[in-house]
Amino acid sequence: DTATKAKLIDIPSVKWPGHFLNWSADGRRLCVVEKLLNAAWVRVLESNDHWKTYQLLCEFSVPELHLPSHLGNDSLITYERNVETKAYEVCWYNLDGGRVRTLEVPRSRNFAISFDECLLAVATDVAIEVFDVNLGDRIARFSDVLNPWCLQFSDDDRLLISCHLNGSVHAWHLPTQTRIGQLKFLSARPDLSGVDFELARLGDSSGFVFGLLSKGNPVSARNQYFLITLGQNRLPQQAQ
Repeated sequence: DTATKAKLIDIPSVKWPGHFLNWSADGRRLCVVEKLLNAAWVRVLESNDHWKTYQLLCEFSVPELHLPSHLGNDSLITYERNVETKAYEVCWYNLDGGRVRTLEVPRSRNFAISFDECLLAVATDVAIEVFDVNLGDRIARFSDVLNPWCLQFSDDDRLLISCHLNGSVHAWHLPTQTRIGQLKFLSARPDLSGVDFELARLGDSSGFVFGLLSKGNPVSARNQYFLITLGQNRLPQQAQ
């Protein structure tokens, strides 16, 4: 519990220590992905009493799951590689574990789903691509910046925020398909073997947290976190 800092419950691993964890927006459901040697084991858990107890909604294996999953209120969205065609796909599952649809996408470092789950953004090596989920069509491509790493949509789904391997954060206005702002957090490109990135949306939808995470010794590692707020003009600003 973030308010009391008290541990609520222990959730034991089934196959292997949990690799990816993802909450639903209302905090009632938790997706646990445990990566094995040749597959991933996916579980969706639900609690109706603030995680004093929980129940298992579904569990299933995925042959090649490559990125953290997105847990919506009624669906689980994963990024996988098709073992037959070798194509990369974003897959939708209902909460009993049945796959309901797939969308083929480029090989990606990360992906994000809009609030209404109608837009999908993927970060490739050379561009950011945005797809209409219902139509399956690509509706935008931003290729004037390299090495996008993490993506998040704003609460109104009109902005896409991206962070990049040079330590910069960019804001893209989707209706006009233009970049409307950027922030720079590093003066030089970091050593990719020692730094990782995270981009998280604040719960009150006022902004984002950008993290520079050290992958070194956990005792001596120093992680840096920056608060990015969206002003009245919806432009990103570094708050601290």
